[in-house]
Amino acid sequence: MLRYTLILTMLVLSCNPKKSSKSQEETNKADSSLIVGEEIKENSNAINSGTEEQDIAEYSVDDEKGLLYNPYDFSLELEPIKTLLGVGVEVNEEYVDDEQGPYLYTTITYKDTEISFYDFGGHEVKITTPKLTVCEGIKIGMKKADFVKSMKIDPKKMEAASIFSLVDTYGYMGFHFRSDTLYLISGYYKEGD
Repeated sequence: MLRYTLILTMLVLSCNPKKSSKSQEETNKADSSLIVGEEIKENSNAINSGTEEQDIAEYSVDDEKGLLYNPYDFSLELEPIKTLLGVGVEVNEEYVDDEQGPYLYTTITYKDTEISFYDFGGHEVKITTPKLTVCEGIKIGMKKADFVKSMKIDPKKMEAASIFSLVDTYGYMGFHFRSDTLYLISGYYKEGD
């Protein structure tokens, strides 16, 4: 008898469309709220990242002084850079033979700073350490006001900018500020034809 009662109860529950659809609706609502919650989170991240990008104003000027060709206060050679950076330097040297002929491509890594250069003049950098200075004595940790003075920039033009960039046909160098402090110098220079 108990067996028949259980079977009958199960049949009634499964045949009752209101109860079944209601629990299905609740399940759907729960699932959709999870999806909506994820979409909102993703959208808020997109909105936040969009806002951050909008907050990042870049003031860019042409490199009339030719600083991009040789922007460093140190020579682009392995030993001087290793001496400046000290312990913890990793070096990778690669001989490349392509349409430009054979050349040496050197990459020096120190924590999250990376300097790469060709033995014929091209270079690429991501500097995050104050141990390396670039044009006009610029270094990581410098205040924006001191940077503006060193680079002889109109302070009003740089006031709202969090990135100052030098550009020319073959290169770029960006000086990135957070809370009016220089935290990243990035750039490259590719030899022209």
